Amino acid sequence: MESRLKAVIALAVLTASLAPPINALGLKTSTGEIMFSGIEPGKLWRLPGSSKKGFSLLNTSPNPETVELSIGSPGAADQLKNGFLPIPRAGWIWLANPVLTLPAHSAGTTDIYVFIPENIALNGNTFQAYLTARLKLPANSTAVSAGVRVPILLKTTGSQSQNSPFTFSDSSITLKIQRGKKLSLTKLAGKAVSLTNQTSQTEAVELRWSAPSGERLAAWDRTGLNAGESSWASAKSPVAIKTRQTKKVDAYLQVSSQINPGGYALILEAAPLESQLASVAELFVRLDVQ
Repeated sequence: MESRLKAVIALAVLTASLAPPINALGLKTSTGEIMFSGIEPGKLWRLPGSSKKGFSLLNTSPNPETVELSIGSPGAADQLKNGFLPIPRAGWIWLANPVLTLPAHSAGTTDIYVFIPENIALNGNTFQAYLTARLKLPANSTAVSAGVRVPILLKTTGSQSQNSPFTFSDSSITLKIQRGKKLSLTKLAGKAVSLTNQTSQTEAVELRWSAPSGERLAAWDRTGLNAGESSWASAKSPVAIKTRQTKKVDAYLQVSSQINPGGYALILEAAPLESQLASVAELFVRLDVQ
């Protein structure tokens, strides 16, 4: 298995981060966040631990320490980066050296591997996970070791809508919505959503909501909303967009007060009205219903 994977390993691009290193509990990280850009689903990617742009951990204490590293998905209380979704499977990321033995005032490094399955629902999206570093406690200790947590941000390539002539400004967004209230997408997202017409002519575009397929729901670990649980009406639809231009769009969403709070999913589609073009642009909407 290992020899087969080595043939497809690609070096990941680590985007420069403005996040400062984390310095706590006698440990200092080389960066405040780790971002993989240009991740192509279906390929194995590696962030070299020996690279100056890779991940390293410094023991700032006067004593040698053993540090255990692990990867996890964001929890309900975690703050997600704007536009990022919790990674559906923490097992898509793993570490070459999950245990580092660090002499006093010395650093250690580890390679980080990423493999996202080849699935159109995972293309063109952004995921967030966490790398946690904990000091290893004696075997007979009953204490709980505190940890230093570093966000891992992944940006995948590709499109969820193959050969679509239209493109949303975001591939996915996360919204918090209260049951029974009818609100606009722009108000819920706190920003404008735009649509770009990449065709050579002006197109009248219809905005409509749809439920994700079972495959996508499994990938995103969400529950789909159906027409009996939600009602919606697109605002100013159809929207006329001139060739090669971008226009702000909006839609309304109301979730039934009868459904249980939790995580749900919808897709906002943009489809041409009077055109032979069959493909549509899709905006995946992850709902936290309260």
